[in-house]
Amino acid sequence: MNKLKGSFISYFLMYLCFYMAFSFLSGLLSVYLMNKGYTATQVSFVVSMGLVASVVFQPIVGYFSDHFNERLINMIVLFISALFGTLFVFMNNIYMITLCYSMALGLFNSAKPVIERFATLSAHPYGKIRIWGSIGYAIGFKVSGYIYNYIKPEYMFILYSLGLIVSIVGMLLTKDVKTQSNMKQSDNKQGIWHKDFIIYLLVIAIFYGCTNINTTYLPSFLEFKGISVDTISTVIFFTTLMELPVIFFSDKLMIHFDNQQLLFIEFILLVIQFTTYAFIPIHIIQIIVTIATKAATTMLFIILNMKIVATIIDASHQITALSIVSMVNSVSSIIFQNIGGYIIDSFSYQFLYMILLMSVIIGILVISRCSFLKKGRITYGREISA
Repeated sequence: MNKLKGSFISYFLMYLCFYMAFSFLSGLLSVYLMNKGYTATQVSFVVSMGLVASVVFQPIVGYFSDHFNERLINMIVLFISALFGTLFVFMNNIYMITLCYSMALGLFNSAKPVIERFATLSAHPYGKIRIWGSIGYAIGFKVSGYIYNYIKPEYMFILYSLGLIVSIVGMLLTKDVKTQSNMKQSDNKQGIWHKDFIIYLLVIAIFYGCTNINTTYLPSFLEFKGISVDTISTVIFFTTLMELPVIFFSDKLMIHFDNQQLLFIEFILLVIQFTTYAFIPIHIIQIIVTIATKAATTMLFIILNMKIVATIIDASHQITALSIVSMVNSVSSIIFQNIGGYIIDSFSYQFLYMILLMSVIIGILVISRCSFLKKGRITYGREISA
């Protein structure tokens, strides 16, 4: 056991099974609930309450992690989440479904910052650890499709619980090598509540509101278009694998483009996605666009967000700024989820994607006015202005 302490296999198990579990819990949730007879509005209510729980639990778990044994605290948090994932199987009342899903997702999301911190402070390169999260999610989604079609859909949530148990074992075996004092600090001079950061939060709200509702309803949209659940899981499998080149080549992208240019690229990819879903009813084109753009867009944004915050926020306030970004992410997703569910029930999936397309265009207009985002291109290890 001592030989495994701090080894790559411990981080491999923690990351692979953590994100694999997440795909079991949320990947086909909309398909699962709508095929049980619930409406899109009810699905949005379930997902929204999960995000509300995340907003509530994250600061609480963060506080206890800072003041007690963070490894033990988060192992307990994930174990309780696993219990609620198992209870979810037996729930048929929409309010009990919401309660169990909210507790499972809220506690799961509360452990994410510590998972990331362990990877950052390990003796292993972060990128080599992070790719296993993407691979785990992809494998989990593919397995979910097989279970849904050929075994029993409820088993997805049993596997969620089992995946978290294995992830807990991996977390137990991790070992911090670097310390916060060893981490490279930024020399930025701005605090948090200034105009640039507030405008950037608007960009965050639009991006995550649109992408999170797309993640929720894309499987049910593709099923509505006549694509089988097994095929959908295969599509999401290959879609998620497209995160890997983004992780590997993100440094080169950061060298050649500044923050504003990269945000334009992100939002143009969203325009391509939502235009396809709204106006091009050809399955093969929808599948190709999904695989080529969806996961790559969100992964690049995760990396880019860290760099933008480091560019415009003073080093001593960056953790707080990232927490605010996470909160805006959740709040905007709640708003978009509820509006989106109503639109699907009252109109159609195509109309939802037209609304998302208009939202993204508004985002592009906001970005075009953000001259402060022209900073952030990296050359020879330092940042320069474009």
